[in-house]
Amino acid sequence: MNLELFKNKKFQLLALLLIITAAYFNVFFNDFVWDDKDFILNWKSIRSAENLPALLGGELPARHEGVYRPVRSLIYSAAYGLFEQNVFWYHLQSLIILVIAGLLIYFITLKITKKTSLAFLTTLFFGLQPINTEAITYITASFDIWGIIFLLAAFYFWLTFRETEKRIYYIASLILAGLATFTYEIAFSLPLIILIYSWLFYRDQKNSLLKTTLPYFAWPALYFILRLLILDIPSRKAALFNDNLFFHALTIIKIAAKY
Repeated sequence: MNLELFKNKKFQLLALLLIITAAYFNVFFNDFVWDDKDFILNWKSIRSAENLPALLGGELPARHEGVYRPVRSLIYSAAYGLFEQNVFWYHLQSLIILVIAGLLIYFITLKITKKTSLAFLTTLFFGLQPINTEAITYITASFDIWGIIFLLAAFYFWLTFRETEKRIYYIASLILAGLATFTYEIAFSLPLIILIYSWLFYRDQKNSLLKTTLPYFAWPALYFILRLLILDIPSRKAALFNDNLFFHALTIIKIAAKY
């Protein structure tokens, strides 16, 4: 058997595509569940371009107020325009999102380590990780993952910028970072990821480090200005725990330990 074949980038990418698709192929037998009905079947605002200003302003279905993810809302609107209420296409989108995330992880790992075998194994672990199940099989959760896609793409272009010093990659990274921030709050971690990576690998370039890292913190700052000072969107209510932060903390500890 030719072992060089397994180190071939094209072979690895094809293998990852087939393996990840096979692992989640049964998703196509599922219907709309839980919040899918609120966000796709019953949310009338996503059905017309006239409602885009309201979506940008933070409008959400009833019972889901308290988060501000305007880019995600626009993606909902675009998806409804393409798929309407055909559940098959929404599940196909979920699977495509996972594959795109896997590809980005593959190329990020390859760029950092220069090792195709490590990039392949890292992506395989990600693609078959059971914690992804909800994000793929549950349509509403899959829309949040667009924020992860933007985050990973922003980090990849930032790595490319540091490698090539071509400013076009830096601009692309900053734009994607903005999209990530207004799609999913987990993207607030991106500036810290870039800062830590810079400190570990570029600490001898302190002036460059500050100039190229600080702009990423502007996106979370803008997010909070828009949300809290301009749009006045309060925090999301947690009826399950009666808004008790202590119970939230204990639950997260239990989930992490159990997982």
